Amino acid sequence: MNDNLALQVLPVFKTYDLEHNTFSTIRFECANCGLDSIKVGTFDEMPALTRRKLAKNRLTGLPDVDSWIIFQLDLSDYIITTLTPNMFCGAVSLSKVNLGRNPLRTLQVTSFLRIPGLLKLDVSRFLSVRGNLLRRITVEELKATPNLASLDLSHNSLDCDSEFTEAMQCIMLAY
Repeated sequence: MNDNLALQVLPVFKTYDLEHNTFSTIRFECANCGLDSIKVGTFDEMPALTRRKLAKNRLTGLPDVDSWIIFQLDLSDYIITTLTPNMFCGAVSLSKVNLGRNPLRTLQVTSFLRIPGLLKLDVSRFLSVRGNLLRRITVEELKATPNLASLDLSHNSLDCDSEFTEAMQCIMLAY
C-alpha cells in the first residue's frame, strides 16, 4: 500500500466468514499514503501483525495500542512533536521503534513508562531519533533505557554542554 497519497484513511480491517483462518498477516506497510489518523480497532483482526511501517505520513500520534502485539514500529517522517504518556502503553513486545525525522524536541521517557509488567524501562533495543529537533540527551534518559543497543542521534542540533558530556560518558561506560 506504500506511496498511495490518495489513500489518506485506513479502513478498520475486518475478516468475514473465514472458516479455517488459513492465513495471517505479519507485516503491514503503508508508508507515504497521506494518513493523518488511524482509527481505534484498525488492526484488531490481525493478531499476528508484528511489524507496522507507517513512515512518511501526517500522523501526529497513534490510537490506543493496548491490543497491539508489535515488535517493530516505524514512525519516521511524521509530524510528531511530542510523545504522549500513553503513546506506547501496552506495547510490551516492542523491540524496535524508529522516530527519525520528526520535530521532537525531547525524548520524553515517560512515554514508555506505562508498559504493563515492566520492572525496568526497556523501551527498545534500537531507537532512531535521527533528524529531529533534539537539543539535549540526558543521563536520566539513558539510564531509563538499560537494554538499548543502538541509539541514532544523528542530524540533531545537540547542545554540547556539561550535561551532554556526562551523557556521552555514560554511553561509553555502558559499552
